[in-house]
Amino acid sequence: MRHNGHDRDSIAHDVAHLGVTEACRRHGIHRSTWYRWEAAPSGVPPPSTRTSVHEAIARLACEYPTWGCDRIAYFLSFDHMKVSSPTVQKILIELGLGRKEQRLEHARLRSLHPSG
Repeated sequence: MRHNGHDRDSIAHDVAHLGVTEACRRHGIHRSTWYRWEAAPSGVPPPSTRTSVHEAIARLACEYPTWGCDRIAYFLSFDHMKVSSPTVQKILIELGLGRKEQRLEHARLRSLHPSG
């Protein structure tokens, strides 16, 4: 269940009156979630992966369509880009290349219509 800012405010109110454990139980969230929210500056989005990392992932996925997220993440580490394999998979999905079949089809289409 995702909580918007209003829910967060409501939980904060309950924490002040009931304590963390009881407020989290009533709102159906884990205590660690509350402590993470409490530590994070409000209104600041989480850091995003740099554009160069996105570009490197796209390049590798197109050059080596049989490689999955684990191998791409491992290969990126040689270029001093520390990216977890779940993050690589998330980016591949965003690019429409999350499945091997999608990457192979993309590579096939690129070979039929080379650019430049």
